[in-house]
Amino acid sequence: MKSKLFALSLICMLTVSGYGQLSKIHYIPPFFTLADIQVNQHRLFLSTPSEKPIYVKIYEGNNILIDSIKVSKEKGTIYDLGNFPNSKGVFYYLKDLNKRLNKGGLKLVCEEAFYANVRNLSEAQGFSLSAKGVAGLGKEFRTGHMLVGYRKDITAFTPSNFISIMATQNNTKVTISDIKKGVNFYKLKKKKDDPKTTADHTFTLNKGQSYIIAERAAQDTPKGGENDAFGTKITATKPIAVNCGSTVGVNPLSVPGWDNGIDQIVPINSIGNEYIMVRGAGMDEMESPIVVAAFDSTYIAINGDEENTIKLDAGDYHIIDGSNYTRKSNMHLKAEKDFYVYQGTAGNLEPMTGSLNFVPPLSNCQKFNEVLVSDIGFLGAYVLLSIVTEVGANVKIIDTDTKEVIKEYNSTKSNLPKEMDINWVSHRFNIPLDVNNILIKSDKIINVALNYNSNAIGAASYFSGFIPEPYLIPRGGQVSYYANHYVDLDIGNSEIYEEFKWYKDGEYLKTSSTPTFHAEEAGTYFVTCVSNTCGTEFNTGSFTINAPEPKLLAKVEKEEIFEEPETALEAAIKSKTKEKYEEAPKVLIDINYKYNSAEIVQASIPVLNEIVATLKKYDKIKIEIRAHTDCRGNEAYNMALSKKRANYVKNYMIKKGIDAARLTANGFGESEPLPLTKCDCGVKGACSEQHHLMNRRSEFVILN
Repeated sequence: MKSKLFALSLICMLTVSGYGQLSKIHYIPPFFTLADIQVNQHRLFLSTPSEKPIYVKIYEGNNILIDSIKVSKEKGTIYDLGNFPNSKGVFYYLKDLNKRLNKGGLKLVCEEAFYANVRNLSEAQGFSLSAKGVAGLGKEFRTGHMLVGYRKDITAFTPSNFISIMATQNNTKVTISDIKKGVNFYKLKKKKDDPKTTADHTFTLNKGQSYIIAERAAQDTPKGGENDAFGTKITATKPIAVNCGSTVGVNPLSVPGWDNGIDQIVPINSIGNEYIMVRGAGMDEMESPIVVAAFDSTYIAINGDEENTIKLDAGDYHIIDGSNYTRKSNMHLKAEKDFYVYQGTAGNLEPMTGSLNFVPPLSNCQKFNEVLVSDIGFLGAYVLLSIVTEVGANVKIIDTDTKEVIKEYNSTKSNLPKEMDINWVSHRFNIPLDVNNILIKSDKIINVALNYNSNAIGAASYFSGFIPEPYLIPRGGQVSYYANHYVDLDIGNSEIYEEFKWYKDGEYLKTSSTPTFHAEEAGTYFVTCVSNTCGTEFNTGSFTINAPEPKLLAKVEKEEIFEEPETALEAAIKSKTKEKYEEAPKVLIDINYKYNSAEIVQASIPVLNEIVATLKKYDKIKIEIRAHTDCRGNEAYNMALSKKRANYVKNYMIKKGIDAARLTANGFGESEPLPLTKCDCGVKGACSEQHHLMNRRSEFVILN
């Protein structure tokens, strides 16, 4: 938010570790359904490896703060998003298709890395989606959904394949293209020469806005083409997040029985060329992976067999029969070029328990070796745990409630086909029914997935595996009020790199072994990150530092997707802790009141929620709430009104969980008008309505 007293532009850049789904920021686009009773309960599951409790801010869309909740390592936290159609930022209906949604989707933010998992449960359907954090943000994608069959007779619960997109920056132009013949997205323009096929579709989103398109598979697509939405191309001018999948997806056997399968995918630059999948509990037709090519002339070998190779061009897809899983319930895929893998899977042998996994690639460069999954019983009584790891890894599955190791693996050789020379091994483990929270730890890399089953409900999701790109993080710059005269540049996602080559204005400066640089001069900086172990190099985006100006030191030339602006109150709290600032100023917040009332205006509620979130984060801070009025009315009346206003804010914060002992409320009436709005109320017309509104305000002073 912007303060009227001083403009604070300190950017708190949000980094992630090299852990894929472990991230400090998650964008989760909304979902779509035509069958509301099949997508009833929605829960957000949050967990963290942090030894200290953390606070995660939950936003609906980009700026509507819903809540700030505490998350601990021991059990994680469940947050109730509500039931459809009143759930927050999650599911949308037919009328919401092909529109810019300002409140659609969720943004989750914290200063420490955390996992985010959305689960949906109804009487007979469910799904589990793992947010991919920064690893899920990009500019080019190829989509997928559940592997589905065709049942024209289904009318009550129409199967739907959908794509949803959420922008991270303003003025993001998105294009949906390479749509296969016969694929008909609801109410989008059709090709001039093919009225049954959707034409390329382009739209523009601002930061936090979402957009959903959907294909009503049984009604809009001819028999035989129900899976042809695989490989649809999405491109954007700025990084976006993408969800895709199916609601009430008819099973591939086209017999009675359906379920939901939805996941968040990653951009083309985050996929890989080698995968190991672990089979779920379904029959072969349900356990059929789908591969989607990102590039032309992609040759994919199944289980190392050159005679069993698939050739695909960009956007092509292929359904691999489940009979290709080995007796050890694994399947290996490899190509020279990167490709997508969507894993059709099931909770049991019933066709009604189908689901979808978006599979992470194998990588010796990721550093991921720990996964915490909480409340695994929410979706199913029976949970199958799948692990892919390096040969020789010591893997422990720990019940975090009892602290007991319930299973341990230490394989000395691969269980892939014998003719393959490969250093990977897979494990499957049925989690005991009395275990609800688990920690999977290893001394080597692990990819972890869960497959849920409860009667007719099937669901699945991966909890690790995708590696985000490194990027620059300015520290100490971007501050207008407490400006330093330098900027420290750090590198987010730097864990797999050993060397960092720094450049200024295109000229080489130095090579360091640490991902930090102390920049004291104006200029444009970038860094080449080098991994000798992985044999990779990556150039970060650039960061420009302008020559110091009054109240402004550094300026980012382009808006960053990782930024989360601090509140003015938070900046003042931080400044007060520094020795060079003995006193923090009064912090003016955009909280305004209705005329002649102690009640705040509706637009100020999200702002006040931000202040509550800041106080939860800094749980030892005490503040004074100072309320003011405009100069209309007599002085005594205004003094009493301002005290009511201060107490209104105080009581609101108490109801939101702030200890009353931390809050002091005082009213100042009309005695302290803002300098920029001070006017003579005795002179008719000297104060505009805007002047009066600005003086009906609150300030916060840090007391300790």
